[in-house]
Amino acid sequence: MAIDFGKVFGVALKYPLRKDAFFLLLAFQFIVTLPVWFITGYFIGNATMGMTASPDTLGKFIPSLAYVVPIVIIGWLVGVFLTSLYFHNAMRFYKGKRRPVIESFTLAKERFFPLLVTIVIVVLVLIACLGGGLALIILPFLLRQTSTLPFVIFGLVWFLIGSIIGVVFLFMTFLAPVFCVLGKSRPTESLKKSWNLVMKNKLNTFLFFIILSVIYVGISFASSIPQVVFTLFAGQYPALSVHGLLFFIFRMIFTVYLMLFMYSSYVNYYLDLK
Repeated sequence: MAIDFGKVFGVALKYPLRKDAFFLLLAFQFIVTLPVWFITGYFIGNATMGMTASPDTLGKFIPSLAYVVPIVIIGWLVGVFLTSLYFHNAMRFYKGKRRPVIESFTLAKERFFPLLVTIVIVVLVLIACLGGGLALIILPFLLRQTSTLPFVIFGLVWFLIGSIIGVVFLFMTFLAPVFCVLGKSRPTESLKKSWNLVMKNKLNTFLFFIILSVIYVGISFASSIPQVVFTLFAGQYPALSVHGLLFFIFRMIFTVYLMLFMYSSYVNYYLDLK
């Protein structure tokens, strides 16, 4: 199947320029994401300050999770809802319908739980692929086991094999969230449909990710140039300064642009394959 990558990515580059789509996600970044990262960093930083690997390490670290985990979960849930919202709005945009983002609210609310379940399934598969290996590598050191080599070797083998399986699984099922929202499929059905569609279009999908990565890295690099140039000529500056704040806002704007670009790219590719 011939894919018009020029149209797929051309429209995706234009989609973030929609004011209502852009400013809604920018507001989410400032109101939800920024406080989540700040609070998470604060509690984890305090919990781990001056800590060394010891049996009571986890005992000192775990209480901080009581503050961090609920905040992260709330931010993540809002992000899942916005994903549904933007998938539907980006689909309309690709089809030439310039409709307000708010009109996609009803569908986003309807598909929120199926999308959440789909994402949870993907996360659990990745944890199964990678988590066991990492645990076998790290826990013996934290618990000061005398014989750690067998655990480390088995953990590394698990992690390496799991990484390959995880990458393949993500590659084959990356369209599952789009199937779930736009195709209104059940979570497991979305995973199967994504797997089957990508299986039939492996080369196109590989090219899609290559082009997507090049554009993403190119825009990210361009967004970092002003800060790098300023630092080279003016030297380092405190993060909590006027310059630090301005560059943070500048980076946040590009982050929002790239997120909308990603949403639109996934949807456009899905629509062309369908």
